[in-house]
Parts: sequence; structure tokens; C-alpha cells
Amino acid sequence: MSDLPKFLRELFSSFWSSTCVVLTVVSIATFVYPLNGVSERYHWIPLTVAMVSWALASLVLYRRKEQQIEALNAELQNFKSRRPQLIILPGTDSKYYIEVDRNERSKVLGAYFLFPLTIENKGDVNSVISEFELFIKEMKSYPHLHAEVRTNIQSYKTNFGLGLTGLLDQKSMVVQAHNVKCGILPLYIRDTPPETAQELHCKLTVTDTDGNRATQEFVVARAGR
Repeated sequence: MSDLPKFLRELFSSFWSSTCVVLTVVSIATFVYPLNGVSERYHWIPLTVAMVSWALASLVLYRRKEQQIEALNAELQNFKSRRPQLIILPGTDSKYYIEVDRNERSKVLGAYFLFPLTIENKGDVNSVISEFELFIKEMKSYPHLHAEVRTNIQSYKTNFGLGLTGLLDQKSMVVQAHNVKCGILPLYIRDTPPETAQELHCKLTVTDTDGNRATQEFVVARAGR
């Protein structure tokens, strides 16, 4: 209802609606004050033209609104087509550590992965990375992972002190449009890698909050014992 006054202003501001009003007044005046020597059937001419003018005014306004709707739909489609385009560029020296219980070295707690990489966003809008999936050919797929940092890892024979520099450890990682995010992605899985394996063949997938994904393969070497 709040748009009705605006609609009426637009309708009556056109040439045809103004013509309609004027001719309607003229038609009413000829009926009220008939002109001498003018046939009554001519009294209907101004009213008929007024009705035609009103129809043209409505048609012009309809076409204008239709064009506005088409423009808005085109703008909406253009907005929907603007989305992130993610690419993972692998770095060098990807590695994983097998973590065991400090008091019971035969008990494996999990594996800690470090992926040096660059995530590039070639799209027109920012991307917020929300989760990761790690598929390991020698094991299985591990979905819904998040960055998880370890400051040290107790392996079978060595306690590794690990640095924290350059880690991509944010819960939600923002990659701006036409920009990159570089660093080391730390992931942890609570599973036991094959004891005899010296490297694992991994496929890392990143997913943002809008469901956009990117995947890259890595060969990850086992670090130490």
C-alpha cells in the first residue's frame, strides 16, 4: 500500500494520462453544457479519446515497470555469477608426523600433517574457507577437518618441537578476491597411518562458506621416527 501514491504519481505524470484527464473534463462539460448546433453523438468523442489515452498511459507505465524488473533481474543474475574461484598451489616439503602416547609408545594417537601451500582466489568476491577434506590413498577420506596446531609431537623415538611461524591456523580463513593466502596448513587426523609407509598420497580439498571447492594432490613424506 505504501507504494500506491508513488504509482499514482507516475501514472498521472505521463502525457497520455494528462490528456485523459483534460478530455474527460471536456466530455463532462459538453454533456452538462451542450453546445448549440453540435450533435449529441459528438459529445462522446472527447470521452472516447480520454479512454484511449488512459489505456495508453497504463500501457506506457506497464512497459516502464517491466523494463525496470528486467534490469533488476539482469543485475541479480550478474551478482549470482560473481563468485570465488579457488585454486590450491602446492608448496614443497609436505610432511606428516605419527604421534604416539608418551607413556605407551606402542599406542598411536594420530598423524599430524603440514601442507605448505598457496590458496589463490581468482574470483570477483572474497572467499571464507570453512573446512578441509583429506583423502589419503593408503587409508581413507577424512571430511570436515579444521586447522589444528601441535607445538610438539611425540613419535616412537623422538619428541619433535614444532614451530608456529607461517601456519594457516585461522578457524575461518579469508582469501580476498584476486588475491592469495600463503602458509603452512596444519591438519590432524586421529587414525593410524601404515607403519611401513614412508610417504602418503593425499588429495586435499578446501571448501568455503558458499560451497565453492578446490582440490590438489600432494605426496607427503613421513618425518622422522
